[in-house]
Amino acid sequence: MSRLCLPTAALALLAMVLSARAESPRDSQAAPPYPITVTGIRQEIKRKGAEVVLNELVYQYEAIDPVLEQAKKGDPQWLRLLADLRTGSHGETSSMLDTVMGAALEKSPGIALSLSHPKYAQVPGRPFPLDRVCQCHFDVEASEGKPRLVFTDEEKLATAKRRRAAVEAMSTKKLRKLRDRCLAVLDDSIRILTIH
Repeated sequence: MSRLCLPTAALALLAMVLSARAESPRDSQAAPPYPITVTGIRQEIKRKGAEVVLNELVYQYEAIDPVLEQAKKGDPQWLRLLADLRTGSHGETSSMLDTVMGAALEKSPGIALSLSHPKYAQVPGRPFPLDRVCQCHFDVEASEGKPRLVFTDEEKLATAKRRRAAVEAMSTKKLRKLRDRCLAVLDDSIRILTIH
């Protein structure tokens, strides 16, 4: 697996989840019995656990896309909620959440890095592996009202450069080590993409 791409299955899941509404009418899926708000989802996580709630949002109710869209905008509350959900994720759903946290680097690099950990371990309050967040160059964008994955080397390079600029602009001493490690990952990605 290349350091620059997520597993194909994770990309397929991400595209499927975010395009579900655009591509097909909803089956008889009922809306979740709780509001799709930070408070509503957090209450359900306390009641049922992150894994159950994440599976409901992704598979049962197909209601994860509003959560992902809010997190991609860099809203700190939604990013922290994403971190809560990440503690109950596995495999493809982990990759999906890592990708969205990577997209948040452009809007809220300090929050995204503060929720990351330098090792591939889930640490309470910092469940995102830093290297995964900083190397997620696949993104989902709306094109003519439909989500699409960004795949071309030019698009990945542009994404890496935007994220690098946002991370480099951070001036907090508290996150300096995480920032520097993220910059190293992004620089490596940019170097590889430039060679191609």
